[in-house]
Amino acid sequence: MVNIDDYMQRLQLVLQQVFGNRLLYLGLQGSYRRGEETPTSDIDAMVILDYFTIQDMDLYRKTVTNLTPEEQTCGFICGKQELLHWNPGEICQLIHETKDYYGNLKDFVPEYTLQDVKNHIKVNVGNLYHGLCHEFIHSSQGIEKEQLQFAYKSIFYLLQNLHFIRTGKFILKKQDLASYLEGLDLQVLQTAESVKTKEFNGQHAFQLLFGWCQQVLHTIDC
Repeated sequence: MVNIDDYMQRLQLVLQQVFGNRLLYLGLQGSYRRGEETPTSDIDAMVILDYFTIQDMDLYRKTVTNLTPEEQTCGFICGKQELLHWNPGEICQLIHETKDYYGNLKDFVPEYTLQDVKNHIKVNVGNLYHGLCHEFIHSSQGIEKEQLQFAYKSIFYLLQNLHFIRTGKFILKKQDLASYLEGLDLQVLQTAESVKTKEFNGQHAFQLLFGWCQQVLHTIDC
């Protein structure tokens, strides 16, 4: 397992050596941020530069591959202006799931409203609904398990946002979020974990996810 604070400190130092005062922000996201990491977890670092070019992208790639463990370094890098014009519907998730290590993320993102978050949920659940229908109807063998595993990847994040617009509370960890959920919400969160294994009931997982999408689309404006 990686000592994440040590890793992030080393990453900050090397990024400051490479980019100097162009480095505006460094943060941590993902399973290490939530304290749910495993030995195979990626390290999801978020980096903001004053501006960002393809040359910077190549330089960043070389920089992180020189760190250990380079195969686990992942995350997001962007320029200041791109982030200031980012989709406001994603900002709630971004702020709540990111731990500041250098700089303050709130200084670099646009403001958002609950309606922005709601619209973000609608778009993503609508896309999920459409994808499920399309694969079921047009695939010769119906929707396959690998496609269901991919579809379920976004469920935790969507449920985080749903709980936030309903209660005003953003729950960071999966286990903590599960304690607040019930009904279809809880079932799809539990199924999102079970589909990570090779053995799961594909038909049940599909029916459950399709029904959950319908429920969200029917009730999100209520």
